[in-house]
Amino acid sequence: APQELLLTPGEIGTLWLLLAGEAPSQEAAESLWTATDGWHQPIRLALEATGGTGLENGDAEDLLEISAIRSFLRHEVLDPLGEEGRCLLEDLPAERPAKTGTGGWCVLDAHGLWVEGEERDRLPTLLGAFLERERFRRRETPVKSKALSAERQEGVPHYKLGFLGSPVANRRDPDGSE
Repeated sequence: APQELLLTPGEIGTLWLLLAGEAPSQEAAESLWTATDGWHQPIRLALEATGGTGLENGDAEDLLEISAIRSFLRHEVLDPLGEEGRCLLEDLPAERPAKTGTGGWCVLDAHGLWVEGEERDRLPTLLGAFLERERFRRRETPVKSKALSAERQEGVPHYKLGFLGSPVANRRDPDGSE
């Protein structure tokens, strides 16, 4: 998000009026600005999804409850970085380190995905919250070994379910008989 393209709280109020049909309070516009750093696309998606309802005191975590925003971050922000770029962002510090030139901050620089902080450049608040959520999700999701899965499948019947059209439920025993 190049700095000159980020919306101000006043511009967020105008966009809110255009998309939701009513003007927000100054505090509501500032709250949305704080949660998004003025990033237009997430603001627009939030306003379109909610009509402005519930955004008055929301933060970045609240905005991540909106599926359109998660989809935008996952598919339009992170997917273009490729697997290598996403891996570099996994343990990225929220603020730009004094010594840069390699790693995740190079990826952010190449794509303009940083904002000016009080003391140094930093991750956009919403992107940082999303990356933290993804790290937590990966830690909580155990990776299953194919060998372990094969061991557990021996002697266990398999079921095939179909819900489109006429419902179907078939059982196949370990010996292959239905």
